[in-house]
Amino acid sequence: MEQMNNQVEELAKTNFQGNIVGKNLTRKAGLNFLPRYVSEFILGNYLDRSDTQETAITNAKEFVNDHYPENNSGELLKHKLLEEGQIQLLQKFEFTVNLDK
Repeated sequence: MEQMNNQVEELAKTNFQGNIVGKNLTRKAGLNFLPRYVSEFILGNYLDRSDTQETAITNAKEFVNDHYPENNSGELLKHKLLEEGQIQLLQKFEFTVNLDK
């Protein structure tokens, strides 16, 4: 049974590289304040580029810290914007789905 699970895991990694992130890795990364699909997407991108999971987690955390500002960091963002001319931010999106249409 374990051998079959390993084969399925290898097949998934081969065919869906960059799209599969273990749930335990997202918990280990500590990005719980983001929606799960966002943290999995970010980790997936860094897993493709990194040698180890620890490096990927560190890089993903740095990315989130740089692009997901806290509520009280307005002055820091203004300073970065004046210095660099532009900044990229992760933004919180909320939506509802109407399945009746």
